[in-house]
Amino acid sequence: MANVNNNRLDLIIDEPTLTKINDAVTSLLSFLPQASLTDEERGSMVSMDVDNKVFADNVLIEAQGPAKNILPPFIDLQIFENDLTLAEQADAIASKFAEVSRRISDIHRIASSETMATSSLIYNLIHAANKAGVSGAKEPYDKLKKRYDKLGRKTDNGV
Repeated sequence: MANVNNNRLDLIIDEPTLTKINDAVTSLLSFLPQASLTDEERGSMVSMDVDNKVFADNVLIEAQGPAKNILPPFIDLQIFENDLTLAEQADAIASKFAEVSRRISDIHRIASSETMATSSLIYNLIHAANKAGVSGAKEPYDKLKKRYDKLGRKTDNGV
């Protein structure tokens, strides 16, 4: 009999591939500067949205041109330009990682949903067998129904 569930992903990631993925992520992380923020810092710092990016680009243009002679010597335009470039680079990298994260999240959701659909199906079959008095169904039913008991659901009237 064919699988009764819609199974979009019928595979596993083999150990060598999983090792390669983990090694690649570790390698990628080693190329990035060490930086971390507290939740408070994350909430208090200004982000780089489109309007802020345009403004920062315009400030750099003006600071390197017409306003160059009026800036105090303690303003290091190279540091400012480096920060602007790093923000652009981080944005491009973040976009790629967002794509990876979305794909991994989708894989996780699909696999989890398929797992739970099959789990519920098998549980309901065991439940039906127990109700019908099938030998060997009571013990697995009693073990498995604890999940529904935790959720406050009645399992004797159907699931």
